Amino acid sequence: RGARCYAAIASNIWNTFEKSGKNLLRDDGLKFLLIGCEEGNVAVTTVNNMFLCLVAMPEVDLGIVKAKIDALTRHLEKHFQVAEHS
Repeated sequence: RGARCYAAIASNIWNTFEKSGKNLLRDDGLKFLLIGCEEGNVAVTTVNNMFLCLVAMPEVDLGIVKAKIDALTRHLEKHFQVAEHS
């Protein structure tokens, strides 16, 4: 599947949960989303009000996918902070 397809599905799931399930959470809301699929594993989070979506092969463990998206998020947040202060 193409990147646009994964992004559309992930965005739809995220937005549906934010609208319908936000009252189930006691804090700020959804932090990340991990989806195990037949054709691959997907991780979604937000960075500076934008979605970051990572797609991995199905044999990649969800824990590895989560660790990778956490590392990417930290890396990108640093660059956004520098850009905001420039």
